[in-house]
Amino acid sequence: MSLQRPSRVVPFPRGAGEQWLSRKRLAEYFEVSERTIQRWQAAGMPCIGRGHTVRYRASAVEAWLEGGR
Repeated sequence: MSLQRPSRVVPFPRGAGEQWLSRKRLAEYFEVSERTIQRWQAAGMPCIGRGHTVRYRASAVEAWLEGGR
């Protein structure tokens, strides 16, 4: 299965600690649809939670994308 990679990834501000992002916020961060985030999650993208309470760390997702899953 071929997954769409983001065309541009903006570095996440590291500051006082990285936040857990919602599916919507992660989609905005990577400039992709929420459906793409769901497909990435089904393909093994790192996350925590299930159902409507799933959260993601942008740095973990970036590493997952760069590592070729």
